[in-house]
Amino acid sequence: MSRETIIETGDAGPGRLGWAARSLSNWFKHECMRLSIERQVFRQEFSETSDPAHQAELQAALKENAAEQKRLDEGWRCSSMRTGLELAAEKKVTPAGTIERRIAESPASSMTPSDDGHAVKSSGLRTKLNGLAAVYETPTQIGNWFVERIARGAFSEVVRTDDVRLLFNHDANQILARSRNQSLRLYDSLSEGLVFWADLLADDPLSDAIAARISRGDISGCSFSFTVKQDRWELGKKAGDLDLRIIEKIGHLYDVGPVTYPAYESTFLRVVFERQASDIGDESDADAYFDDDDYWQQITDEAAGRRRLVTPEQQRQIERDSHRLKRMLRWLRPELAKGSSRGS
Repeated sequence: MSRETIIETGDAGPGRLGWAARSLSNWFKHECMRLSIERQVFRQEFSETSDPAHQAELQAALKENAAEQKRLDEGWRCSSMRTGLELAAEKKVTPAGTIERRIAESPASSMTPSDDGHAVKSSGLRTKLNGLAAVYETPTQIGNWFVERIARGAFSEVVRTDDVRLLFNHDANQILARSRNQSLRLYDSLSEGLVFWADLLADDPLSDAIAARISRGDISGCSFSFTVKQDRWELGKKAGDLDLRIIEKIGHLYDVGPVTYPAYESTFLRVVFERQASDIGDESDADAYFDDDDYWQQITDEAAGRRRLVTPEQQRQIERDSHRLKRMLRWLRPELAKGSSRGS
């Protein structure tokens, strides 16, 4: 169901339910109006036709319409969101706010901190954050209110158009990167979800402190702030069932980033050390793995906890081997070209 974009705020507790409550109410009204209009059309056609076969078809359609209305009314009666909101109203707790935030637990990073708690960082390396901030087609329970699932491709538009910030704890005073200047790069992986890479500032106390805390495991969660452009609901079939909200299209993406208090699992977050671009040549070569199927498989494996993350020393050895192979290829290329010309 599409609707106007309303910016909501709220991170935890009843406040984060503001937009979901509005969404459910609007969806229910829309479905009731649709069924009402269908009944009016069927009845009008029935009064204007004398064809017995067509009248039988219209009677069957009216019967199915009535059954669907009954299922909708029963779902509304059993709705976990509706009953929860009524209980909240009795306690005078009003869901409010507009920017929705989803906070997800990440597996602890295997990057090894030094004895003083700082992330291991050698000279000539730059620090990056790599994460999977939202996972597609993974049902997530939002408190005891409803279950939410993000449909595949929900971020496809916003990763190309929105100017997104990488923030710590959604705090605009703790900005780490930004998509407009390419220090934050967002990717819509249809097989996984919302992937981000960010270049952290060198010799920056905030960046160093957060990287060290992620490496040590103090911070293990990802979150994102957003509005919804299109969603739909599947109401519980009986009392005690949780409603299902399916987010089909994100309207606006405001920020992504690490958070202190994660709410649920299934995302991915790590610190990555990489050689400076000047050491490895063209920046596009350094980011080539974004288009590599093996990269997405690595994300999948690591998110599922099936593969241990690479340590800084292993990364440096991989880089040395890669540079050595590149030098060999540059040296062999003229010889291979000569051999090819002689063969032709």
